[in-house]
Amino acid sequence: MEASALDGLLTEDLLLVQGSVRELAQTSVSPRAELWDHHGGFPAEFWDELAGLGLFSLLVPDSEGGSGLGLLGAVVATSTLSEGGGLAGAMFLAQSAAIYALIRGEDTSARARNLPTLQSGEAKGAVAFAGPIPGVSSVRAEVDGTRVRLFGEHAMVPFGGRAALHVARALRGDEPVLTSFESGGGGGRHSTLTPTQGLAGLEFASVQWDAAEGRLLGGAAHVVDLEDALRLLVAAFHVGVGRGAVAHAVRYAEERKQFGLELSRFGAMRERLAEADAGLEAARACLYLAAREKDRGAPSRAMIARARWLSARAGMAAADHAVQVYGGYGYSREYPVERAYREARFLGFGEGLASDLHLTISQGLRP
Repeated sequence: MEASALDGLLTEDLLLVQGSVRELAQTSVSPRAELWDHHGGFPAEFWDELAGLGLFSLLVPDSEGGSGLGLLGAVVATSTLSEGGGLAGAMFLAQSAAIYALIRGEDTSARARNLPTLQSGEAKGAVAFAGPIPGVSSVRAEVDGTRVRLFGEHAMVPFGGRAALHVARALRGDEPVLTSFESGGGGGRHSTLTPTQGLAGLEFASVQWDAAEGRLLGGAAHVVDLEDALRLLVAAFHVGVGRGAVAHAVRYAEERKQFGLELSRFGAMRERLAEADAGLEAARACLYLAAREKDRGAPSRAMIARARWLSARAGMAAADHAVQVYGGYGYSREYPVERAYREARFLGFGEGLASDLHLTISQGLRP
């Protein structure tokens, strides 16, 4: 795909990050994305590559040995990795969300213990964020100062038993709070799940807590803060998956012939590709601006919700158009757009419920 004018929104440092991540996506992600999807296991060797490039330091402040490039840096990395393969972007996304929660949280002791190993990639972090939803999440917290005890269960938590730190949204009475649980502590257990939509390499698990000892990261304001960060990161995932699907479809349309002509010369094919590209670029523009405003500390909740809503729909539409360009082959696992079609259906971590997004956007319309 040709260079986009949206790259003009990025600083020189962010463009360097984008270039490095794009090279990683082209050389290490794209050639192995189908193998990862078919095998379904956690790609430990690629995790080491992410850590080796220092990508888990993007959100970490300069004062703590990080890059200090903020959420916009993490958005760029997530989107670019997801172009090569959704699993790569989702792995980075999940780790970045846990790091963000620690950095923004109030518990300095939990931050001091866990941030260095999360930043280096030595340890993995997982988010259990969805609000109270029957069959998905029901987590209660008993709070005593900075200490908490967690009770309940949360389904679809990434990294299964590999995560050293879980960041969990829980209820203290009627108030949502943000907590952390270190896996070495007692009272926690997990059972592995196998998602059907793809991204099996995230090794999703159901995590149960029975009077598990944890730490309080913050109250309702911290829950909202992490929700916004997750919305941006998941939106970046959807944009990246969509862009990857379109890139595959463009190459296929240039190579495949029908009635002696390349598919790219047929108006119906051009229309599908154009609609997919326009939707993705519009979503990406909103996403970049929302992330930049969030990094600046400007009020941006409505813009973030718009970016999350637009990106999910643009990514799904792009994957659908790509499958249609391939025709019947688009549904075959021999071709990458079938995987992209499944990955584009990723629902996130409970931060993207349509009703919640609509409410946030509508509140931003008030005079």
